[in-house]
Amino acid sequence: MRKIILASHGDFSKGMLNSLTMLVGKLETEVDTYSLYPGESPFDYVNDKKVEIEDNQNCEYVILTDLKGGSVHTAMTELSNLSNVKLFCGMNMNMLLSLTLSTPNDIDDEKAQELVISAKEGIDYIPHETEIEDEDF
Repeated sequence: MRKIILASHGDFSKGMLNSLTMLVGKLETEVDTYSLYPGESPFDYVNDKKVEIEDNQNCEYVILTDLKGGSVHTAMTELSNLSNVKLFCGMNMNMLLSLTLSTPNDIDDEKAQELVISAKEGIDYIPHETEIEDEDF
């Protein structure tokens, strides 16, 4: 069993889940969001979530955060020490789609690197001179 947590500053995580649902529909995998707002501490969320994760050792928790080194990511690193947690930062739609559609449970180091590569492949610059052909879509 897998539980995915999308964690971000503001409503970015909620937007990611909304977009994912538009693209693939409702998934069997449970996806939760965490949104940090001004005046809140992400460590409060982490402390609550830690109890849940420790009580569900048979579940793989995959946490995607928005910004490496940001307060949300920094707080979530406390959870990454748990054996059933995988933590990624710099989430984007490519990463989330790969995770939900083509990554089996029990992510090992090789699968983790594939997710990172997938995320990077979704980032590009398209100069003004480039013609986009219909077959690219």
